[in-house]
Amino acid sequence: MAVHHLGGKDIQVDTTDYSFPISIFYRQPGITIQVNPSTHWYCLWLCSSTDTIDAIACDIQLSGPSVSPGEGQGSCRNCGDLTVRGPSWGGFRVPSPYTSVSYKGTVKIDGATYTFDGLLNFS
Repeated sequence: MAVHHLGGKDIQVDTTDYSFPISIFYRQPGITIQVNPSTHWYCLWLCSSTDTIDAIACDIQLSGPSVSPGEGQGSCRNCGDLTVRGPSWGGFRVPSPYTSVSYKGTVKIDGATYTFDGLLNFS
C-alpha cells in the first residue's frame, strides 16, 4: 500500500485482485485508489467510507516475468474511490502471471490538479 499526501487529502493506493466467482476460475488484477479512507466500528472495521473529490484518473501497467505487460485505465468525477483493473485471465487455480503494477494518476481537489505515481508488488 502507498499513501500520497496531496491537496490536504491522503490518497491511498493498494493492489487488488478481483475474482469471480472465486479465484479458482477468473481473476483480474489492478489497484484501488481511496481518498481519506476510514473504517467504522459498526461494521467491525470491515467497511470504509471515503471523502469525495472533484476527479480521479489513473493508468496502470502490470508486469510479470513470463507475460507481456498488461494495461488498464480508469477515471471518475465527484467520487472518493476508483478501482482500475488490468487484463483478465482464467483457469483452474492458475497462479497470477503478474507480479507488480506501476501506476500514474491525477486527482483534482478543490479545482487544483495533483499527480501521483508509484510501483506496487502483488503479494
